[in-house]
Amino acid sequence: IAAECRCLASMARGSRRSSRRLGDIGLEADAAEVMEKFLQNREVATTGLLLLSALTYDVASAAKVCSTGLDPKTPLAALYAVMKRWPLPTKEVLKWQPLPPAVKELLDKAR
Repeated sequence: IAAECRCLASMARGSRRSSRRLGDIGLEADAAEVMEKFLQNREVATTGLLLLSALTYDVASAAKVCSTGLDPKTPLAALYAVMKRWPLPTKEVLKWQPLPPAVKELLDKAR
């Protein structure tokens, strides 16, 4: 699962068209599900975070993620849970693939 998330994240970091296509199929919900289900597994949870971070650089995907807020079972809630559970590995991931400003702002408000 971690390898697949890394592969998809690298695709999302490519052209805007690739990122948009991955967002069109709702991959941000899948990234959230991976983070939620595998929260206790550091590698899988943080690669889910990597994927969601890469996907949210597409404006439409970021809007979908930000519109859900921090309600339970949402991508933003899963992202927050991973950041809380794995603070040091999360910092390393976010050095490589930072969060877009809109998503970061919402998470900062939640803290």
